Amino acid sequence: MTVPKNFKRLLAGLLFIFWLVVLTAQGLVWANLRVLFLPRVPTVELAASLLQDTLWIPVALVLPLYLWWLSRRETRHPGLRIAIGAAAFLLLLWGLSAMPTFFRLLFLLMPLLGFAVWREVRRSRRLSAHLFLYLVACTGLLLNYGPQLFPSLSALRRPGPGHLKILDYNISSVSYGEKRNPIFDLIARESPDIVFIQEINSSDRKLFQKRLGEEYPHQLWADRFENYNGGAILSRLPFKSTRNIDIGTPHMSGHTNVNHAVVSLMGEEIHLFNCHLYPAGHAFLQLLFGKRTLASSLAQTRTAYQRRLAEAEELHRIVSRVEAPVILAGDFNDTPNSPLYRRFSDELQNSFATAGWGLGTTYGHYSLQGSVSKYLRFLIFDFLRIDQVFASRHFRILEARVMPLSISDHRPQLVRLVLY
Repeated sequence: MTVPKNFKRLLAGLLFIFWLVVLTAQGLVWANLRVLFLPRVPTVELAASLLQDTLWIPVALVLPLYLWWLSRRETRHPGLRIAIGAAAFLLLLWGLSAMPTFFRLLFLLMPLLGFAVWREVRRSRRLSAHLFLYLVACTGLLLNYGPQLFPSLSALRRPGPGHLKILDYNISSVSYGEKRNPIFDLIARESPDIVFIQEINSSDRKLFQKRLGEEYPHQLWADRFENYNGGAILSRLPFKSTRNIDIGTPHMSGHTNVNHAVVSLMGEEIHLFNCHLYPAGHAFLQLLFGKRTLASSLAQTRTAYQRRLAEAEELHRIVSRVEAPVILAGDFNDTPNSPLYRRFSDELQNSFATAGWGLGTTYGHYSLQGSVSKYLRFLIFDFLRIDQVFASRHFRILEARVMPLSISDHRPQLVRLVLY
């Protein structure tokens, strides 16, 4: 079947405009060019956070279709063309239903695209304008995610001297009693050396000490009045010192509790910081799903955003004073394109960005499934990477994994690192 030339031109023009829009969004979000063109206000920053780990979707999902389009020019046999087209369509459907897994396969699909484009240039000596823009968008994806696109070979390294295994998890303060059992099962299965917990409730301290007191005899808990904004550090290594740091801001009456403990490893003092910075996106998400008015959403978002930035400034000031090895973990409630994230990543290594494979997103699915039609829930996935484990450059990060546990609105993250 021959496609009319006018339709081809129209489709090519629409694709050109579409990729121009995607590239503009990549520049504003991933390259942080929004600071040049848009005011730095909470709503702009939160919109950028929502787009941080979703901009890859159109680029990735059409990749099978571009592979089919390029390969059919090399294939004259009608049956083979149909088979390749069917395979591309099935891959696209599977990608829609399993987006995080599909993302991890891009390291195999991208080289195929490069080979197909090379054959196209060799054959016709030119590239269509929309294909050129698509390749630029693919380049933006590669630059933004870097090592996250590839399996980490460091993960194959076996434990040795100076090795630490860490679990970081926002366990949700609304769960009690037996609902905590999957957490204990996860800890027993993975056997981390140190556990960072955020969002505790009034019964957790007694429960965790009862269930994990023997395996983790060294436990530091937030002050009793700081539950939602507090947490705990559980350690197999003895604490040399402990303290809870109270962070208050002029933007809200509530306070945030940061756990700070010091352990010894290979003769080095390791400073452990556990935080749960204040969330600023809940009201914004409620606005998007029609559950809150614009005025109340903007007011709440602005105040909460200012509080979180102030908390981050104070935490950064505290951590930057430490010259010894540092591990900073917790729920930062902000994504990798944010000023808050860059404040820490400029001086510390982010575990998943360094040694993780995939998106590394830990939040979204649990909270959104109630706001989406049951027929579309298969499209939902965790799309916000807001739980972070940072480490100073005294460490080599070997592995970072997001664990498939869904008893909280967050996912746990497991990190292995070794002291140089």
